[in-house]
Amino acid sequence: MISSNIDAYLKKNVEQNIFDPSISFDVTYLNYAAAKGSIKCFKYLLLNNQKIDNDTLGMAVIGGNNEIIRIVYNKGNDNHISIKFAIQKSIELHQYDIFDWIFEQKFEMMEQNNINQLLFTSTSNGNIYALIQIIDRISFIHTHERLILDLIICAAENGFYLLTLFLFGFMNKKKFLIKNVKFHKV
Repeated sequence: MISSNIDAYLKKNVEQNIFDPSISFDVTYLNYAAAKGSIKCFKYLLLNNQKIDNDTLGMAVIGGNNEIIRIVYNKGNDNHISIKFAIQKSIELHQYDIFDWIFEQKFEMMEQNNINQLLFTSTSNGNIYALIQIIDRISFIHTHERLILDLIICAAENGFYLLTLFLFGFMNKKKFLIKNVKFHKV
């Protein structure tokens, strides 16, 4: 630290760099501490007037520190974008306990479009646990053959054979025609 003026220094952001792939955009120091799971740094920054923003909950999920996640959550972070980002990160990182906790708390506020995105995030990351949890909570999956077909294609394109077979189980076999599937040469 070059300057002794800590307030001026904290107004800056941590810049994206090639040595830390978990940070794909410039973030505040508070969010960086959350992403690294550093509870002492996080609490210090919070006590020094750093503000929780829309990215903080998702960054806390990346860090995986339950105490930071609960602090951010309890500060009233009910933003739909923030919740969706946090759930997506827990799916991508296969953090099942965090996924369960956030999903149970906020499933009712999820819109169908967001649920579809979570289905595709689960499928593209091979997270069958999250996929099953989401499917168990929704009723429209059995009536939307196009959605199921798109999920099957997503699983197959990402090389998840068993997940592809699992999703085939949701298809109504009488109506399903193999000509609907477009196979691409690899």
